[in-house]
Amino acid sequence: MAFGKSYPHRLIIGLGITQLVISGLIIIFGIVTSLYIGFKYGSAPIVIGICFALAGILAVLLSKYRKDGLVIAVVTVSVLSSLFAAGLFIGLAVLMAQFASVYNSFDCGTVCQITKGPVYGILGVMIFLLLVEFVVAIVTASTSGGCCFQDNQGTHDKVSNETEKEAMLP
Repeated sequence: MAFGKSYPHRLIIGLGITQLVISGLIIIFGIVTSLYIGFKYGSAPIVIGICFALAGILAVLLSKYRKDGLVIAVVTVSVLSSLFAAGLFIGLAVLMAQFASVYNSFDCGTVCQITKGPVYGILGVMIFLLLVEFVVAIVTASTSGGCCFQDNQGTHDKVSNETEKEAMLP
């Protein structure tokens, strides 16, 4: 694949670094959540954060090396990251609603009142980060394809030049 001069190297590296930062935050909040609240399935944010980190690393590598295999890997992992972000977004939103119903349904004393604020805060920040990661992963997948940023050396130009030559023949 020929990468043209208009290929957005800086955009791809910026999106990759953004995915790395978001993945680090998701992993940290996943660890804090599993330690603080004691989730039974607390490893989901950590595993999904690792997937986000993989997408970010591949995007940074793509901006430097620009190989066809990396393009396919970045698009694939970014699409998977966006799907994982959407799934965990829905899961955390349901979990947050479940906490709201548990905390509001009965008087659980001072222990629940102490944990209520941080639980909502951690889940709220994670939900926001997942929404941002969803958008960043989609933008990364759509801009890293390279097909729209080729010079006049792509296959489409060769086909159109051949048809123009055939049209000019008497």
